[in-house]
Amino acid sequence: MDGFLTNAAKREEYRKEMISNYDYINWFENYIKLHNGINSDDVVLDDIDKDNVSKLGILFDVVDKYAYHNYIEFNSTEFGGFHNLKYNGVIYKIGYQGGQGVVYYASENKYARNGIDFNDIKNNKISNKTNQIKKEFEKLRKEVIKLRDLEVSYNYINNYINRMNDEERASRLGLRK
Repeated sequence: MDGFLTNAAKREEYRKEMISNYDYINWFENYIKLHNGINSDDVVLDDIDKDNVSKLGILFDVVDKYAYHNYIEFNSTEFGGFHNLKYNGVIYKIGYQGGQGVVYYASENKYARNGIDFNDIKNNKISNKTNQIKKEFEKLRKEVIKLRDLEVSYNYINNYINRMNDEERASRLGLRK
């Protein structure tokens, strides 16, 4: 258990260090330019690169945590997923692929139009949209409490919301009027 706590504490220390300055993100940017991407399974001979490649999962965690707290959707794939990260005007795909183990990866994403700005993460910027979403969720929470007071089950509420989502999607696709 002590080893797990030590690793967790070390990861948290790396997270804080990663967003306290631009050393890691500048290395990330240059490495991707030079090698057309990063994969946590890459065989790297240089000690500095080897250390930084091993921290790619921590950068993913930093981006993922920021995205979660700001209601930015995760792009799911069959065995993992990714976020788009923006730095110095370039958008990178940073994600993971699962299977027998987890492999983190990053590359330039020339097809994305926007991404989470690293500077917003560094400065812990909360957007007006995030604040509005929080207000709307608080309204929803109060409405759910009213329904629960009427003894409507969470399961029924969840099914109702899913049905609304399906109807909205069908309407957008022109399948319902």
